[in-house]
Amino acid sequence: MDENKLAEARRLLLQVAQELTSAAEAARGAAGTDRAQAWPQVQQLYTRFSAAEQLLKDVRRTVDAAIGET
Repeated sequence: MDENKLAEARRLLLQVAQELTSAAEAARGAAGTDRAQAWPQVQQLYTRFSAAEQLLKDVRRTVDAAIGET
C-alpha cells in the first residue's frame, strides 16, 4: 500500500475526530441553553456534521486509492 496515502487517510481521520468533537460541544451547548440561544449551536452542529461527512468521503477515496495501487 502507498504509505503516503495511508498517512493522508490518518490525517483526514484526525480531522473527522476534531469535527465530531466540535459537533458534540455544539450539541451540548444547544441542549444547555434556552431556545433562542440554541439556534447558533444547532447551526454549528449541522456545519460540523457536514464537514465530517465530506472528510469521511475523502478518507474513503484515499483508502480506495491506496488499496488500488497495491
